[in-house]
Amino acid sequence: WGGAAAWLYVVDGRSFAAIGLTIYCVIVVSVADNLVKPLVLQGKSNLHPLPALLSILGGVSALGPIGVFVGPMVMALFHTLLVMLQKELKTLETS
Repeated sequence: WGGAAAWLYVVDGRSFAAIGLTIYCVIVVSVADNLVKPLVLQGKSNLHPLPALLSILGGVSALGPIGVFVGPMVMALFHTLLVMLQKELKTLETS
């Protein structure tokens, strides 16, 4: 958002829009990212942020706006299945 605010101020000359975007992002986006996300997830997600981001982008490109929700769910399901498979293979190796 910093780059977008700088673009609005420097290139477009829209200082009020740049200040408004900066205030909005500092208040809303920072609160959502730093307070709400940890409260909602509470360490329950073992998924690295990069696959989570890629699942969101892939979900949106494949399914449209609903892909924001479906993409991470499919990725979490796939991750869980891989963890289950890994545990089963370990038990087969020890027996």
